[in-house]
Amino acid sequence: MDYKVLKQIFELVVSKCNRATRRTLKIPKELLIVDSTTITVGETRLPWAVYHGERYGVKLHVSCTPETGMPLKVMESTGLAHDGPLGEKGVFVLIQNDDLENADLIEMDLFSSKADIVNYLLLRYLLKMKEPVGSWVLQGMLEHKNVTVSTATIGRFLKSLDAKGYTELVGAQVRVITNRGVQYVNELSEKLRREKLQKRMMKAAQPQNPQELLDIMSARKVLECEMARLAAIRAKPANIKALEQTVEMHAMCLDNCDDSTAPALDFHGKVAEASNIRFLIASLDILMNEELKLEPRFLEVTRERAAEYALHHKLIADAIKNGDAVEEENQMRIHMDAIIAALEERVKTRSFFYQEK
Repeated sequence: MDYKVLKQIFELVVSKCNRATRRTLKIPKELLIVDSTTITVGETRLPWAVYHGERYGVKLHVSCTPETGMPLKVMESTGLAHDGPLGEKGVFVLIQNDDLENADLIEMDLFSSKADIVNYLLLRYLLKMKEPVGSWVLQGMLEHKNVTVSTATIGRFLKSLDAKGYTELVGAQVRVITNRGVQYVNELSEKLRREKLQKRMMKAAQPQNPQELLDIMSARKVLECEMARLAAIRAKPANIKALEQTVEMHAMCLDNCDDSTAPALDFHGKVAEASNIRFLIASLDILMNEELKLEPRFLEVTRERAAEYALHHKLIADAIKNGDAVEEENQMRIHMDAIIAALEERVKTRSFFYQEK
């Protein structure tokens, strides 16, 4: 018998099996990764393959399995065709690249339980499928994400999603996602993307060795110089008053031989607030908070040069008060260069608390 005919008969028989029989058969669910390359030429070469403007082109859609990483199938199309519709014509479940690159959902604060994660993944997979699917297909997709859930449990999750209006039962055992569900999962995906970016930024702001700290300080120098320049232009009377009070507090600590670290660090926050740009304020706040988490020996640099930094702060505050953006940027650059030079000196003399990992 022809292989294709035999395969179609087998698929028909399996589709008629009940869930218990399907679980007994343990049919493997292979995954297919699809990527494409577009080749463009002039109009005379491929006049039938319109692409953009005067360019004409074709696209090669290459598929492979995650297990081997080797090409499995190649399909050609005009340059405007997308991977999704072509991938769905294959005999595999199509998992797009962005799914394979998802961060560990368990670490995301947006989800409070495993049930929330399962519900999100179910809606994501239903959104990608163009036809109604049942619990046993969704179970295989979840297994790819290392989420083990029985088909009966998936059925209960789907009934809950039905009640919320996110999914809809079609026939006896299969479901599709509703318009309300599409809107909900897209909003949730956007929140996850933002949270992932925030976590990456927080992680990048945590130096693991002296060189990374110096790199962060160099980036902070650029940030603070721009904030200082904007502060001279955008500072309000309340901002100027707060800066002057911080400078006075710094000087008072020096006169009384008290620790001036707190007002010294607080001054940079006040300059950021004077720029009145929320993004810059939040960015500096992340960097400053990470510095405060470091071991006390790092703060010795600020204490040892307290008098020098107090003079710098006064000159910076005066430039902001006078509205001199050029002088303000220059004074902040001098100050940041002094801080970086002091840290570099510590690193060179190995008088530093970091241990290379």
